[in-house]
Amino acid sequence: MFTSLTMKNYKSFDNITINFEAKKNHPKKLMAIFGENGSGKSTILSAFSKLRLSINTISNIEKLNNLSPSKIAETKTEWISQISTMDLNSNFTNVNNIFKDSIMVASTGPMVINFEFILNGHKGNYELVFQNGDNNQPYLVSETLNFLINKVSGTLFSIKYDSNNNISIIQSPKLVQKSAILKINDYINEYWGDHTFLSIINQFASENFTSKNLFAVLNFFKSMGLKTDETNIVNNTVNLLTSENSIDNQSLIKTTELALNKYLIPLLDDISGVRYKTVINLHNEIEYELWEKKRIYGKYVEIKFSFESNGIKNILKLFPHILNAIGGNVELIDDIDHGLHTMITKQIVENIEENIDGQLIFTTSDTHLMTQLKKKYIYIIWVDSVGNKAVYSLDTVQFKVRKNNNIEKIYIDGGLNGIPFSSDVNFYDIVEGLKNSNE
Repeated sequence: MFTSLTMKNYKSFDNITINFEAKKNHPKKLMAIFGENGSGKSTILSAFSKLRLSINTISNIEKLNNLSPSKIAETKTEWISQISTMDLNSNFTNVNNIFKDSIMVASTGPMVINFEFILNGHKGNYELVFQNGDNNQPYLVSETLNFLINKVSGTLFSIKYDSNNNISIIQSPKLVQKSAILKINDYINEYWGDHTFLSIINQFASENFTSKNLFAVLNFFKSMGLKTDETNIVNNTVNLLTSENSIDNQSLIKTTELALNKYLIPLLDDISGVRYKTVINLHNEIEYELWEKKRIYGKYVEIKFSFESNGIKNILKLFPHILNAIGGNVELIDDIDHGLHTMITKQIVENIEENIDGQLIFTTSDTHLMTQLKKKYIYIIWVDSVGNKAVYSLDTVQFKVRKNNNIEKIYIDGGLNGIPFSSDVNFYDIVEGLKNSNE
Protein backbone atom coordinates (compact mmCIF):
# COMPACT_ATOMS: atom_id res chain seq x y z
CA MET A 1 0.00 0.00 0.00
CA PHE A 2 1.07 3.59 -0.53
CA THR A 3 2.27 5.62 2.46
CA SER A 4 2.90 9.00 0.83
CA LEU A 5 2.94 10.95 -2.42
CA THR A 6 5.33 13.82 -3.09
CA MET A 7 4.81 16.18 -6.04
CA LYS A 8 7.16 18.98 -7.05
CA ASN A 9 6.27 21.27 -9.94
CA TYR A 10 3.56 18.83 -10.93
CA LYS A 11 0.56 20.55 -12.52
CA SER A 12 -0.82 22.92 -9.86
CA PHE A 13 1.33 21.63 -6.98
CA ASP A 14 4.59 23.43 -6.26
CA ASN A 15 6.06 21.18 -3.56
CA ILE A 16 3.80 19.03 -1.46
CA THR A 17 3.85 15.69 0.37
CA ILE A 18 0.63 13.88 1.24
CA ASN A 19 0.96 11.41 4.10
CA PHE A 20 -1.18 8.27 3.81
CA GLU A 21 -0.08 6.70 7.11
CA ALA A 22 -2.34 6.30 10.14
CA LYS A 23 0.84 5.83 12.14
CA LYS A 24 4.40 4.96 11.22
CA ASN A 25 4.53 2.04 8.76
CA HIS A 26 0.74 1.60 8.90
CA PRO A 27 -0.92 2.85 5.68
CA LYS A 28 -4.48 4.06 5.85
CA LYS A 29 -7.01 1.90 4.04
CA LEU A 30 -9.29 4.78 3.05
CA MET A 31 -8.55 8.33 1.88
CA ALA A 32 -11.40 10.63 0.86
CA ILE A 33 -10.11 13.83 -0.74
CA PHE A 34 -12.28 16.97 -0.55
CA GLY A 35 -11.65 20.43 -1.95
CA GLU A 36 -13.11 23.17 -4.05
CA ASN A 37 -13.33 22.85 -7.83
CA GLY A 38 -9.95 23.23 -9.49
CA SER A 39 -8.01 22.74 -6.24
CA GLY A 40 -6.19 19.63 -7.46
CA LYS A 41 -8.23 16.61 -6.33
CA SER A 42 -8.02 14.93 -9.73
CA THR A 43 -4.36 15.94 -10.05
CA ILE A 44 -3.47 13.81 -7.02
CA LEU A 45 -5.04 10.74 -8.58
CA SER A 46 -3.53 11.52 -11.99
CA ALA A 47 -0.03 11.00 -10.53
CA PHE A 48 -0.94 7.39 -9.75
CA SER A 49 -2.69 7.03 -13.10
CA LYS A 50 0.40 8.15 -15.00
CA LEU A 51 2.59 5.79 -12.97
CA ARG A 52 0.32 2.90 -13.92
CA LEU A 53 0.22 3.88 -17.60
CA SER A 54 4.00 4.37 -17.80
CA ILE A 55 4.61 0.69 -17.10
CA ASN A 56 2.95 -0.41 -20.36
CA THR A 57 4.43 2.01 -22.90
CA ILE A 58 6.60 -0.57 -24.68
CA SER A 59 3.96 -3.29 -24.59
CA ASN A 60 1.46 -0.77 -26.00
CA ILE A 61 3.75 -0.22 -29.01
CA GLU A 62 3.77 -3.94 -29.68
CA LYS A 63 -0.01 -4.15 -29.37
CA LEU A 64 -0.49 -1.22 -31.71
CA ASN A 65 1.79 -2.88 -34.24
CA ASN A 66 -0.18 -6.11 -33.95
CA LEU A 67 -3.39 -4.19 -34.55
CA SER A 68 -2.15 -2.54 -37.73
CA PRO A 69 -4.28 -3.14 -40.85
CA SER A 70 -1.84 -5.76 -42.11
CA LYS A 71 -2.15 -7.75 -38.89
CA ILE A 72 -5.84 -7.47 -38.03
CA ALA A 73 -7.06 -10.45 -36.00
CA GLU A 74 -9.02 -13.11 -37.86
CA THR A 75 -12.22 -12.76 -35.86
CA LYS A 76 -14.20 -9.70 -34.87
CA THR A 77 -14.34 -10.78 -31.25
CA GLU A 78 -10.59 -11.30 -31.04
CA TRP A 79 -10.05 -7.87 -32.59
CA ILE A 80 -12.36 -6.17 -30.11
CA SER A 81 -10.89 -8.11 -27.20
CA GLN A 82 -7.39 -6.90 -28.05
CA ILE A 83 -8.55 -3.31 -28.29
CA SER A 84 -10.29 -3.47 -24.93
CA THR A 85 -7.20 -4.66 -23.05
CA MET A 86 -5.10 -1.60 -23.78
CA ASP A 87 -5.23 2.13 -24.28
CA LEU A 88 -5.29 2.51 -28.07
CA ASN A 89 -3.64 5.90 -28.09
CA SER A 90 -0.17 6.82 -29.26
CA ASN A 91 0.11 9.11 -26.21
CA PHE A 92 0.47 5.95 -24.13
CA THR A 93 3.49 4.61 -26.03
CA ASN A 94 6.01 7.05 -24.56
CA VAL A 95 6.48 8.09 -20.94
CA ASN A 96 7.08 11.71 -21.91
CA ASN A 97 3.75 11.79 -23.76
CA ILE A 98 2.02 10.34 -20.70
CA PHE A 99 3.35 13.22 -18.60
CA LYS A 100 2.73 15.78 -21.34
CA ASP A 101 1.46 19.14 -20.04
CA SER A 102 2.17 18.05 -16.46
CA ILE A 103 4.96 20.48 -15.54
CA MET A 104 3.74 23.39 -13.46
CA VAL A 105 3.39 26.52 -15.58
CA ALA A 106 6.26 29.02 -15.06
CA SER A 107 8.23 26.57 -12.91
CA THR A 108 12.02 26.63 -13.23
CA GLY A 109 13.03 23.43 -11.45
CA PRO A 110 12.50 19.80 -12.39
CA MET A 111 9.19 17.98 -11.98
CA VAL A 112 9.51 15.28 -9.33
CA ILE A 113 6.98 12.61 -8.38
CA ASN A 114 7.84 10.26 -5.54
CA PHE A 115 5.72 7.33 -4.37
CA GLU A 116 6.44 5.79 -0.97
CA PHE A 117 4.91 2.40 -0.21
CA ILE A 118 4.98 -0.65 2.03
CA LEU A 119 5.05 -4.03 0.32
CA ASN A 120 5.24 -7.35 2.16
CA GLY A 121 6.15 -5.44 5.31
CA HIS A 122 9.05 -3.55 3.73
CA LYS A 123 9.25 0.15 2.88
CA GLY A 124 10.19 1.42 -0.55
CA ASN A 125 9.98 4.45 -2.79
CA TYR A 126 9.90 5.03 -6.52
CA GLU A 127 10.82 8.40 -8.00
CA LEU A 128 10.54 9.91 -11.47
CA VAL A 129 12.24 13.20 -12.36
CA PHE A 130 11.51 15.22 -15.51
CA GLN A 131 13.18 18.35 -16.86
CA ASN A 132 11.34 21.08 -18.69
CA GLY A 133 11.98 20.85 -22.42
CA ASP A 134 10.70 22.59 -25.53
CA ASN A 135 7.24 24.15 -25.28
CA ASN A 136 7.15 23.47 -21.55
CA GLN A 137 7.00 19.70 -22.19
CA PRO A 138 8.72 17.26 -19.83
CA TYR A 139 11.37 14.69 -20.63
CA LEU A 140 12.52 11.93 -18.28
CA VAL A 141 15.97 12.50 -16.72
CA SER A 142 15.99 10.22 -13.67
CA GLU A 143 14.29 7.09 -12.34
CA THR A 144 15.07 5.48 -8.99
CA LEU A 145 13.66 2.55 -7.01
CA ASN A 146 14.64 1.90 -3.41
CA PHE A 147 13.41 -1.33 -1.89
CA LEU A 148 14.47 -4.58 -0.29
CA ILE A 149 17.77 -6.12 -1.42
CA ASN A 150 18.06 -9.54 0.16
CA LYS A 151 17.31 -8.68 3.80
CA VAL A 152 18.15 -4.96 3.88
CA SER A 153 16.76 -1.95 2.04
CA GLY A 154 18.76 -0.11 -0.56
CA THR A 155 18.79 1.17 -4.12
CA LEU A 156 17.64 -1.50 -6.56
CA PHE A 157 18.38 0.82 -9.46
CA SER A 158 18.97 4.46 -10.30
CA ILE A 159 19.13 5.58 -13.92
CA LYS A 160 19.71 9.16 -15.04
CA TYR A 161 21.32 11.35 -17.65
CA ASP A 162 24.75 12.63 -16.59
CA SER A 163 26.22 16.06 -17.39
CA ASN A 164 27.29 14.82 -20.84
CA ASN A 165 23.76 13.57 -21.59
CA ASN A 166 24.88 9.97 -21.34
CA ILE A 167 22.83 7.39 -19.47
CA SER A 168 24.28 6.62 -16.04
CA ILE A 169 23.20 3.31 -14.49
CA ILE A 170 23.52 2.38 -10.84
CA GLN A 171 22.05 -1.00 -9.99
CA SER A 172 22.22 -3.49 -7.18
CA PRO A 173 24.36 -6.55 -7.94
CA LYS A 174 21.27 -8.55 -7.01
CA LEU A 175 19.04 -6.80 -9.56
CA VAL A 176 19.94 -8.95 -12.58
CA GLN A 177 21.88 -12.17 -12.96
CA LYS A 178 25.35 -11.70 -14.45
CA SER A 179 24.39 -13.55 -17.62
CA ALA A 180 21.66 -10.99 -18.34
CA ILE A 181 23.39 -7.73 -17.35
CA LEU A 182 24.70 -6.87 -20.83
CA LYS A 183 21.33 -7.57 -22.44
CA ILE A 184 19.45 -5.46 -19.88
CA ASN A 185 21.94 -2.61 -20.29
CA ASP A 186 21.45 -2.79 -24.07
CA TYR A 187 17.70 -2.44 -23.53
CA ILE A 188 18.30 0.54 -21.24
CA ASN A 189 20.50 2.31 -23.80
CA GLU A 190 17.96 1.64 -26.54
CA TYR A 191 14.71 2.41 -24.74
CA TRP A 192 15.28 4.40 -21.54
CA GLY A 193 14.25 8.06 -21.69
CA ASP A 194 11.28 7.36 -23.95
CA HIS A 195 10.33 4.57 -21.54
CA THR A 196 10.95 3.86 -17.88
CA PHE A 197 13.09 0.99 -16.66
CA LEU A 198 9.95 -0.59 -15.18
CA SER A 199 8.41 -0.57 -18.66
CA ILE A 200 11.56 -2.22 -20.04
CA ILE A 201 11.48 -4.89 -17.35
CA ASN A 202 7.76 -5.41 -17.87
CA GLN A 203 8.29 -6.09 -21.57
CA PHE A 204 11.61 -7.90 -21.80
CA ALA A 205 12.66 -9.33 -18.45
CA SER A 206 11.84 -12.59 -16.72
CA GLU A 207 11.66 -13.31 -13.03
CA ASN A 208 14.06 -16.18 -13.72
CA PHE A 209 17.01 -13.81 -14.12
CA THR A 210 15.73 -10.60 -12.47
CA SER A 211 15.32 -9.71 -8.80
CA LYS A 212 12.12 -11.11 -7.30
CA ASN A 213 11.85 -7.92 -5.24
CA LEU A 214 11.88 -5.84 -8.42
CA PHE A 215 9.09 -7.96 -9.86
CA ALA A 216 7.16 -7.67 -6.60
CA VAL A 217 7.19 -3.87 -6.93
CA LEU A 218 6.36 -4.04 -10.64
CA ASN A 219 3.40 -6.34 -10.01
CA PHE A 220 2.23 -4.15 -7.13
CA PHE A 221 2.10 -1.11 -9.41
CA LYS A 222 0.45 -3.12 -12.19
CA SER A 223 -2.25 -4.37 -9.81
CA MET A 224 -3.51 -0.83 -9.18
CA GLY A 225 -7.02 -0.16 -10.41
CA LEU A 226 -7.97 3.30 -11.65
CA LYS A 227 -11.20 5.03 -12.49
CA THR A 228 -10.74 8.59 -13.72
CA ASP A 229 -12.03 10.70 -16.61
CA GLU A 230 -8.89 9.76 -18.55
CA THR A 231 -8.43 6.13 -17.57
CA ASN A 232 -10.41 3.13 -16.41
CA ILE A 233 -8.12 0.22 -15.56
CA VAL A 234 -9.78 -2.77 -13.94
CA ASN A 235 -7.94 -5.95 -13.03
CA ASN A 236 -9.39 -9.46 -12.98
CA THR A 237 -12.87 -8.83 -14.31
CA VAL A 238 -15.06 -9.24 -17.38
CA ASN A 239 -16.97 -6.47 -19.10
CA LEU A 240 -19.96 -6.26 -16.77
CA LEU A 241 -22.48 -4.71 -19.14
CA THR A 242 -22.27 -6.35 -22.53
CA SER A 243 -20.38 -8.92 -24.58
CA GLU A 244 -18.20 -6.88 -26.89
CA ASN A 245 -15.47 -9.02 -25.34
CA SER A 246 -16.90 -12.49 -25.94
CA ILE A 247 -15.67 -15.16 -23.55
CA ASP A 248 -15.87 -18.93 -23.28
CA ASN A 249 -16.49 -19.26 -19.53
CA GLN A 250 -20.15 -19.79 -18.67
CA SER A 251 -19.40 -20.30 -14.96
CA LEU A 252 -17.68 -16.89 -14.80
CA ILE A 253 -20.80 -15.24 -16.17
CA LYS A 254 -23.00 -17.03 -13.62
CA THR A 255 -20.66 -16.15 -10.74
CA THR A 256 -20.58 -12.50 -11.83
CA GLU A 257 -24.37 -12.46 -12.17
CA LEU A 258 -24.80 -13.75 -8.61
CA ALA A 259 -22.34 -11.17 -7.25
CA LEU A 260 -24.10 -8.33 -9.07
CA ASN A 261 -27.43 -9.31 -7.52
CA LYS A 262 -25.87 -9.18 -4.05
CA TYR A 263 -24.50 -5.72 -4.87
CA LEU A 264 -27.28 -3.98 -6.79
CA ILE A 265 -30.47 -5.21 -5.07
CA PRO A 266 -29.61 -3.78 -1.61
CA LEU A 267 -28.61 -0.42 -3.13
CA LEU A 268 -31.49 0.02 -5.61
CA ASP A 269 -34.90 -0.81 -4.17
CA ASP A 270 -36.64 -0.62 -7.57
CA ILE A 271 -34.53 -3.47 -8.99
CA SER A 272 -35.52 -7.02 -8.03
CA GLY A 273 -32.74 -8.77 -9.91
CA VAL A 274 -30.30 -8.79 -12.80
CA ARG A 275 -29.24 -11.54 -15.19
CA TYR A 276 -27.13 -12.07 -18.27
CA LYS A 277 -28.81 -13.16 -21.47
CA THR A 278 -26.36 -15.26 -23.46
CA VAL A 279 -26.00 -16.72 -26.95
CA ILE A 280 -23.28 -18.82 -28.55
CA ASN A 281 -21.82 -17.18 -31.65
CA LEU A 282 -20.32 -18.80 -34.75
CA HIS A 283 -16.91 -18.97 -33.08
CA ASN A 284 -18.35 -20.98 -30.17
CA GLU A 285 -17.93 -17.99 -27.86
CA ILE A 286 -20.48 -16.69 -25.39
CA GLU A 287 -21.99 -13.32 -26.15
CA TYR A 288 -23.83 -11.80 -23.21
CA GLU A 289 -25.76 -8.72 -22.15
CA LEU A 290 -26.92 -7.58 -18.70
CA TRP A 291 -30.67 -7.20 -18.12
CA GLU A 292 -32.58 -6.09 -15.03
CA LYS A 293 -36.04 -6.45 -13.55
CA LYS A 294 -37.11 -2.92 -12.68
CA ARG A 295 -40.25 -1.75 -10.93
CA ILE A 296 -42.17 0.66 -13.17
CA TYR A 297 -45.64 1.85 -12.09
CA GLY A 298 -46.17 -1.13 -9.80
CA LYS A 299 -44.96 -3.80 -12.21
CA TYR A 300 -41.55 -5.41 -12.63
CA VAL A 301 -40.43 -5.12 -16.25
CA GLU A 302 -37.30 -6.71 -17.70
CA ILE A 303 -35.16 -4.19 -19.57
CA LYS A 304 -31.58 -3.86 -20.74
CA PHE A 305 -29.29 -2.45 -18.06
CA SER A 306 -27.78 -0.25 -20.77
CA PHE A 307 -31.06 1.74 -20.73
CA GLU A 308 -30.35 2.88 -17.17
CA SER A 309 -29.29 6.38 -16.15
CA ASN A 310 -25.64 7.38 -16.11
CA GLY A 311 -25.73 7.41 -12.32
CA ILE A 312 -26.91 3.80 -12.11
CA LYS A 313 -24.33 2.79 -14.72
CA ASN A 314 -21.69 4.43 -12.55
CA ILE A 315 -22.72 2.18 -9.65
CA LEU A 316 -21.98 -0.77 -11.95
CA LYS A 317 -18.62 0.69 -13.00
CA LEU A 318 -17.60 1.09 -9.36
CA PHE A 319 -18.26 -2.57 -8.57
CA PRO A 320 -14.98 -4.21 -9.72
CA HIS A 321 -12.90 -1.43 -8.16
CA ILE A 322 -14.69 -1.89 -4.85
CA LEU A 323 -14.19 -5.67 -4.91
CA ASN A 324 -10.49 -5.32 -5.69
CA ALA A 325 -9.99 -2.80 -2.85
CA ILE A 326 -11.81 -5.06 -0.40
CA GLY A 327 -9.76 -8.01 -1.65
CA GLY A 328 -6.42 -6.32 -0.93
CA ASN A 329 -5.53 -4.23 -3.99
CA VAL A 330 -4.96 -0.49 -4.28
CA GLU A 331 -7.80 1.28 -6.10
CA LEU A 332 -8.12 4.95 -7.05
CA ILE A 333 -11.45 6.49 -8.00
CA ASP A 334 -11.94 10.07 -9.13
CA ASP A 335 -15.32 11.59 -8.28
CA ILE A 336 -16.74 8.48 -6.62
CA ASP A 337 -20.15 10.13 -6.18
CA HIS A 338 -20.54 11.03 -9.87
CA GLY A 339 -24.24 10.88 -10.71
CA LEU A 340 -25.14 9.16 -7.42
CA HIS A 341 -27.65 10.17 -4.78
CA THR A 342 -25.84 11.08 -1.58
CA MET A 343 -27.54 8.26 0.34
CA ILE A 344 -26.28 5.64 -2.11
CA THR A 345 -22.74 7.03 -2.00
CA LYS A 346 -22.90 7.03 1.80
CA GLN A 347 -24.06 3.40 1.86
CA ILE A 348 -21.34 2.24 -0.53
CA VAL A 349 -18.54 4.00 1.34
CA GLU A 350 -19.82 2.80 4.70
CA ASN A 351 -19.81 -0.83 3.57
CA ILE A 352 -16.36 -0.47 2.01
CA GLU A 353 -14.99 0.92 5.27
CA GLU A 354 -16.37 -2.10 7.15
CA ASN A 355 -14.74 -4.68 4.86
CA ILE A 356 -11.67 -3.27 3.13
CA ASP A 357 -8.36 -5.15 3.26
CA GLY A 358 -6.67 -3.13 0.52
CA GLN A 359 -6.47 0.62 -0.02
CA LEU A 360 -8.98 2.98 -1.63
CA ILE A 361 -8.12 6.58 -2.47
CA PHE A 362 -10.99 8.59 -3.89
CA THR A 363 -12.05 12.17 -4.55
CA THR A 364 -15.51 13.46 -3.84
CA SER A 365 -17.64 16.56 -3.54
CA ASP A 366 -20.26 14.82 -1.39
CA THR A 367 -19.70 16.50 1.96
CA HIS A 368 -22.33 14.27 3.57
CA LEU A 369 -19.65 11.55 3.67
CA MET A 370 -17.86 13.61 6.31
CA THR A 371 -20.54 12.68 8.83
CA GLN A 372 -19.66 8.98 8.67
CA LEU A 373 -15.95 8.79 7.88
CA LYS A 374 -13.32 8.74 10.59
CA LYS A 375 -11.29 11.95 10.76
CA LYS A 376 -8.12 10.16 9.72
CA TYR A 377 -9.74 9.22 6.39
CA ILE A 378 -10.80 12.77 5.47
CA TYR A 379 -8.30 14.85 3.46
CA ILE A 380 -8.83 18.49 2.54
CA ILE A 381 -7.03 20.55 -0.10
CA TRP A 382 -6.68 24.10 1.15
CA VAL A 383 -5.90 26.91 -1.28
CA ASP A 384 -5.13 30.31 0.26
CA SER A 385 -5.88 33.74 -1.19
CA VAL A 386 -2.71 33.81 -3.32
CA GLY A 387 -2.92 30.22 -4.55
CA ASN A 388 -0.62 28.43 -2.12
CA LYS A 389 -1.79 24.88 -1.36
CA ALA A 390 -1.75 22.41 1.48
CA VAL A 391 -3.25 18.92 1.78
CA TYR A 392 -3.97 17.58 5.25
CA SER A 393 -6.05 14.91 6.97
CA LEU A 394 -8.38 15.90 9.77
CA ASP A 395 -6.60 13.72 12.32
CA THR A 396 -3.73 16.23 12.15
CA VAL A 397 -6.00 19.19 12.98
CA GLN A 398 -7.09 20.16 16.47
CA PHE A 399 -10.78 21.05 16.60
CA LYS A 400 -13.84 20.13 18.66
CA VAL A 401 -17.16 18.87 17.35
CA ARG A 402 -19.94 20.01 19.67
CA LYS A 403 -23.14 18.04 20.22
CA ASN A 404 -25.17 20.41 18.03
CA ASN A 405 -22.60 20.34 15.25
CA ASN A 406 -20.78 17.90 12.91
CA ILE A 407 -17.70 17.83 10.69
CA GLU A 408 -19.71 18.49 7.52
CA LYS A 409 -21.26 21.65 8.95
CA ILE A 410 -17.91 22.89 10.28
CA TYR A 411 -16.41 22.33 6.82
CA ILE A 412 -19.24 24.04 4.93
CA ASP A 413 -19.11 26.99 7.35
CA GLY A 414 -15.42 27.43 6.46
CA GLY A 415 -13.96 26.11 9.70
CA LEU A 416 -11.70 23.58 7.96
CA ASN A 417 -10.86 25.53 4.78
CA GLY A 418 -11.00 23.93 1.35
CA ILE A 419 -14.35 25.38 0.28
CA PRO A 420 -15.18 27.81 -2.55
CA PHE A 421 -16.19 31.37 -1.73
CA SER A 422 -18.56 32.49 -4.48
CA SER A 423 -20.33 35.76 -5.17
CA ASP A 424 -23.63 36.46 -6.93
CA VAL A 425 -23.66 36.15 -10.70
CA ASN A 426 -25.81 38.72 -12.50
CA PHE A 427 -27.14 36.57 -15.35
CA TYR A 428 -29.55 39.32 -16.43
CA ASP A 429 -26.62 41.67 -17.01
CA ILE A 430 -24.79 38.98 -19.00
CA VAL A 431 -27.82 38.34 -21.24
CA GLU A 432 -28.39 42.06 -21.80
CA GLY A 433 -24.73 42.55 -22.66
CA LEU A 434 -24.88 39.76 -25.24
CA LYS A 435 -28.04 41.24 -26.73
CA ASN A 436 -26.45 44.66 -27.04
CA SER A 437 -23.34 43.23 -28.71
CA ASN A 438 -25.53 41.64 -31.40
CA GLU A 439 -27.45 44.82 -32.20
